[in-house]
Amino acid sequence: MAAPADEEVLAAVLAVKSAHPDYGLARLRSHIKEANGWELSEKRVKKALAAAAEHSGDGGALAAGAAGAEGAAGAAGNPCAEAAASVGRRATHATRLL
Repeated sequence: MAAPADEEVLAAVLAVKSAHPDYGLARLRSHIKEANGWELSEKRVKKALAAAAEHSGDGGALAAGAAGAEGAAGAAGNPCAEAAASVGRRATHATRLL
């Protein structure tokens, strides 16, 4: 199939992210590819995420969520996750820092 238009990719990203906000970039890309039969690079999906965040005015939370950033809910009550969130790393790396 021909490559989808940027608007189609953006619409697909918004639809999947609203249904599955916990999906990261790789899983989001995989879901969109399987659902639509498209060939998509991670770079193209990442650009669509950035455009979606820009349009929604959420300050990049859509793109950050897809990049695997720890959410505040996941860090609450977990000292390793809280330390990781404060330095921008995953909890597995925080245990080495503590």
